[in-house]
Amino acid sequence: MSNDEKPEYPWFEGRAEVALPHSPRSLGAHARILILVALAGLFGGCAGLSERIKEPLQVSRFDLARQMLDEEGVGASLRADAGPEELAARDAFCKAIEAAAEEAVREKVARGKVREALAAVKADLALCPWSQRLVQLVAEEQQRIDQISQAEQEWGKLLSFGTPSPEELRAILAEFALRPLWFFDSATLPELREVATVRLRDQALSTVVRLRGRLGKFEFAVLESDLRACGIATHEWSRLRMILGVLGGMPEAAQSSVGRLQPDELAAVDVVVGADRVPTRARRSARPAEVEEAHAAAASPVRASGP
Repeated sequence: MSNDEKPEYPWFEGRAEVALPHSPRSLGAHARILILVALAGLFGGCAGLSERIKEPLQVSRFDLARQMLDEEGVGASLRADAGPEELAARDAFCKAIEAAAEEAVREKVARGKVREALAAVKADLALCPWSQRLVQLVAEEQQRIDQISQAEQEWGKLLSFGTPSPEELRAILAEFALRPLWFFDSATLPELREVATVRLRDQALSTVVRLRGRLGKFEFAVLESDLRACGIATHEWSRLRMILGVLGGMPEAAQSSVGRLQPDELAAVDVVVGADRVPTRARRSARPAEVEEAHAAAASPVRASGP
C-alpha cells in the first residue's frame, strides 16, 4: 500500500503487513480454518459405535446401549451390510449383559429369591434376545420353579388331604433337609414343612404316652431320630432324656425301673417336644386321642395316679 492511499478500514492503519479481510490471501486462510474446525468436530463427535457404547455398558444402562444398537441397525434385527465396527459393538453389548445377568442370578438364588432371579433374567433376554446364554439362564431358573411347583402339588396333596405314615413324614422331612434355600421360595412349602414337623412330633409324643414312658432301646432310638428330624434343640433333647430317664424310659434304666407318665409330667414332655409352640392353623389334624386325653387330665386340679 502506497503512502498516498488510505486504507479502506481505518483500524488497519499502520498495519500494512496484515492482510485485509477481503483479500484473496485472507479468504484462503479463513477457509482453511473452517475446514479444520469442521473436520475436528466430525472426527471428535462421530466415534465408532463400539467406542460410544462403552459408557452405557459401564454403568449397566443396557436399555440405552440397546437403543444405540437399534439406531445403527444392529439390534434385534441385524442389517445385511453391518460392518465389523457395528458387529463388535453388538458383541460387546451381548457379553456385558450376559455377565451382569449371571452375577444377578447367583446373588438372588443365594438369597433364596429364585422367582426374582427368573424375572430379572427374562428382562435381560428381552433386551438381548439373540443371546443363547440368556436363553439358557431362563431355562435353568424356570426348571427350579418347576421343581418347587411339583413339590407343592405332591406334598400338598399328601399332607393336606392324606394321612401320611411316620415313614412318609420322615421321608418328607429328610427331603426338606437336603433342599437348598431357593427351594422354599414358595407360598406353601414352608407351611407344608411345618405341618410335617408337627405331625411327626405328635406321633412321637403319642408313642411316649402309649408306652407310658417305658421306652425300649428301639423305641428310644426312633424317638430321638424323629425329634431330631423335627429340629429339637440340643438342650431340649437333654431335658427330655432326663425326664425319660427318671421315668424309666432310658434304655439303660428300662430293666431296673418301671415308669409311668403322670399328666403334669406328660405336659413337661409335650413342652420339650415343642408341639405346644406350633401355631394351631398349621396342625391340619387333631392330636392323637391319647394325647388329648392326657392333656385334659393334666389340666385337672386332681393329679392322676398310676396303678
